[in-house]
Amino acid sequence: MKLEVVVCASVREALVALRQQRPDFIITDYLIGDGTGADVVMAAGALPAILITGTVAQVPASEHELFVDILEKPFRLSALFDAIDGIRHVVRARRQSGTVVRDIAVEAAERLEDDDSRTEVG
Repeated sequence: MKLEVVVCASVREALVALRQQRPDFIITDYLIGDGTGADVVMAAGALPAILITGTVAQVPASEHELFVDILEKPFRLSALFDAIDGIRHVVRARRQSGTVVRDIAVEAAERLEDDDSRTEVG
């Protein structure tokens, strides 16, 4: 699986990246810098998104629908790969139906960048 990842430490950075990139999807932590992953997803419009959070209880139920998948830390790396595979199917289906989809991965990727052989993340 080959992905280009753009790491942002805040909602503000993510919004700047969204203006500069043409992303397919978002991967975001819930609590990021100056806001939440939901803020990023709402600003991004119709982009499919995966949420990663330390506790799902922090996320208002009304925001669950913003995300294709929600992973609670700690989680197995294979769960993240499965979620990415699922979201890539959503992206392909939208492209085939003519829906314009942009792509960005916004996430606390430093947890993964040094050791992608870990079985748990979080």
